[in-house]
Amino acid sequence: MWLDGCLPGTWGDASFDVESSFSHVLVFLSTAPLSDPCDRTASSIACVRNPVTALEPDGVLVDWSRQAFPGWTFDATKGRLTTVGGRQATLEQSGPLEGPCQEIGGERELVVTIDDATPDMNWTGMRACLRGPSLDDLQAQVEAMLASVAWTQLP
Repeated sequence: MWLDGCLPGTWGDASFDVESSFSHVLVFLSTAPLSDPCDRTASSIACVRNPVTALEPDGVLVDWSRQAFPGWTFDATKGRLTTVGGRQATLEQSGPLEGPCQEIGGERELVVTIDDATPDMNWTGMRACLRGPSLDDLQAQVEAMLASVAWTQLP
C-alpha cells in the first residue's frame, strides 16, 4: 500500500510489531506522539493500549491493518460503499463513542473495510479516531488520504 504523499504535514507515522492470529497492523498515523502499544518480554507480547495517550483538539489517530478470518466475506451494505485504490470498500462512521477511541478523547470514528485481492488475507482495514472541534475537516483529510492510496506488492 502506498499513500502517495497525501498525509497532512502534522501527521507522524510509526510501525510496531502488533499482530494476532487474525490481524497485522501495518502502520499507525497520528497528530500525537506515537509509542509502542505493547508490553514486550523475551517470551511474550501483550498489546494492551492505544499508541497515543490522548488526542489534542483537532487530533487524529489512524491505523492500517490486514485482516483474515475464516469464512469472512465482503459486505457491500455495511456502511457507505466506496473504493480505495480501485478496490471495493465500505466506510462506516460512528459517534458518540465508547471504547479505545473515546478513551483518548475521540469524538468520531471512521472504519473502512477494503476487500483484499490477496488470497491469504481477507481485507485491509483503516480505523480513524477523530477529536474536534473540526470533525468534518479532519474527516475530509482522512478521505483525501484514502483517495491517494495506490496498492503495491508487499514483501
